[in-house]
Amino acid sequence: MQLLKVLVTAYFDPATVGNHSLRQTLSYFLPVFCHSSSTNAILMASITVTEFHNLFVLRSSLDDGEDQEMVSLSVIAAHFMDWTDPRKTVTPRSGGALAEKVVDATPHAIIARDALERICTSGCSKEERKLLVNGLVGKCYLPKEVGKELLKEVYEKVTEAIDAKVMVEALGRNILARVEVAVGRLLSEMQEEEGGDATIVRSEEETGAEDDDEEEEGEEGDVTIVPGTEGGGEEVAEVDQGEESERTPAVTEDEEED
Repeated sequence: MQLLKVLVTAYFDPATVGNHSLRQTLSYFLPVFCHSSSTNAILMASITVTEFHNLFVLRSSLDDGEDQEMVSLSVIAAHFMDWTDPRKTVTPRSGGALAEKVVDATPHAIIARDALERICTSGCSKEERKLLVNGLVGKCYLPKEVGKELLKEVYEKVTEAIDAKVMVEALGRNILARVEVAVGRLLSEMQEEEGGDATIVRSEEETGAEDDDEEEEGEEGDVTIVPGTEGGGEEVAEVDQGEESERTPAVTEDEEED
């Protein structure tokens, strides 16, 4: 785990910007490492929030001229979400072919839980909270296959964040509200399938969701993906994901900070 942290830091650290061979090697190694094994993806997920915080601190410490040597934190968040996307796990198929298959759906749920826990701490700044919610929590894939226990942890953490009113911007509050409603519905469905009473789920109005009209253009899509199971499962959150690259974006991409 420590080695993985070192490699991730080296990939984004402006100190390695001139080491093209290292950057190129890591640009291929990190996605292949994660997408080739659910165990590896879970390992990456387990360090994501901590490493994102460390990189947030690193970028904040740079002088005005130096920050041009380090990609934006929104790009860094996109890398983490791509590396840990359970839908991109590649498994061997008969005949030697490769197939993408969700083997273990938990990586994004781990990130959502850890990020929600982080934003509720007093040491998390307003800017870091915004990045964690918009860039990580708002991009998580959370199907029923995550399992009841982990989904309950996510639900409890997001409810805690909403009740504590940790998000100032309307977009962030809306993302949290939609996560709570969507995950709550999944848990309610799972409870009903087990023969128990359905869980009472608060509506978006009750969670404090607001219109996003006042938010910056281009951020409307930052909401959590929480589909039901295939074959009749209800999709409880519809998201316009836009076009995604099949490959992790290059770390040298020049993108403005959100």
